[in-house]
Amino acid sequence: DSGAEDTTVEAPPPYAFLTIGMGKILLSHGSALTSHDPNGCTVPLPPRIGICLDYEQGKVSFYDAVSFRELWECGVDCSGPVCPAFCFIGGGALHLQELVANKQEHKVTIGSFAKLD
Repeated sequence: DSGAEDTTVEAPPPYAFLTIGMGKILLSHGSALTSHDPNGCTVPLPPRIGICLDYEQGKVSFYDAVSFRELWECGVDCSGPVCPAFCFIGGGALHLQELVANKQEHKVTIGSFAKLD
């Protein structure tokens, strides 16, 4: 018996969800802010949310882009292409802005309306 069947490798999921609604964010039990709460918790929705993908480490983190406070981090499968996806139930809008130091700013708006700062 090689024992290979007893070995389990926990691979990160191929996705990461952040649930936002009613002016709040539902943080799952894996976040730094909810490590003591197995059911997760809600926090107020910040004016801007940042998303950072560490492809080499296989992690994605969500943070308050105004205070730079981390909201949630989790492992994600980066063995192939990584594509962001956003879903709106009942309407909404999304404003994407690349925050990399480059000469041209790239902005994309998705949804029925855009909120300009």
